[in-house]
Amino acid sequence: MRAEDNGKPRLLTPREAADIAGELGEEDFEARLESLCVKWVADEAETLTEASLMLRDFAEWLLELELDGWQLVDPVDGGHGLMVNEDPEKQLSRPA
Repeated sequence: MRAEDNGKPRLLTPREAADIAGELGEEDFEARLESLCVKWVADEAETLTEASLMLRDFAEWLLELELDGWQLVDPVDGGHGLMVNEDPEKQLSRPA
C-alpha cells in the first residue's frame, strides 16, 4: 500500500535504505547517497535557548527529509551518516 492509499506519507525504513544502497553500483552509489552531518548542529550557540532553537530547526529539517523519502543507510557514526532516497531522481546537493 502506497502513502496515497492511506493518506499518510510512505516512510522508507532503514532496512529498505540499506537494501537500496547495497544494490547500487559504484557510479550510482556516489550519485544517490547524500552525506549528513549531525555533529556540529548547535555549534557557536551562546545560550541554551539559542542551542535549543538550532536543534529544533535541525530536527524539523530531518523530519522533512524523512517525509520526502530520505532515510539513513546505516546508523550515524562519529556524527556523520549516509542517506538515500527511494526516488533515484532526488538529490540534496548538486555536483559542481
